[in-house]
Amino acid sequence: METCIDYVDHTVAVVSTDEAKWHRRLREYKEKFPDLVRIKTEPENNDGCMVAEVPVNWIKIKPPIGLSMTDEERARRAESMREGRKNARISDASEGGEDG
Repeated sequence: METCIDYVDHTVAVVSTDEAKWHRRLREYKEKFPDLVRIKTEPENNDGCMVAEVPVNWIKIKPPIGLSMTDEERARRAESMREGRKNARISDASEGGEDG
């Protein structure tokens, strides 16, 4: 599997991919944003590789949220979630919630 991104200029990037998940996503984006996405080559006509143009500002690399947390941060967030759930239950009960 391979996906390549070529920055044509400061506004357009060409995405070339043989990954089915990107084929689906690019087609969805073409449906939603026909003026911004241009599918230049369909995979059926290019040995399984789709080529599309998208706006450069759509391209980003982002690490998963959970991988960079320290143990202390994970514990702090877990406690915050527990408090939030507790407060939500109290709020539901006072407003007639599930049982009321």
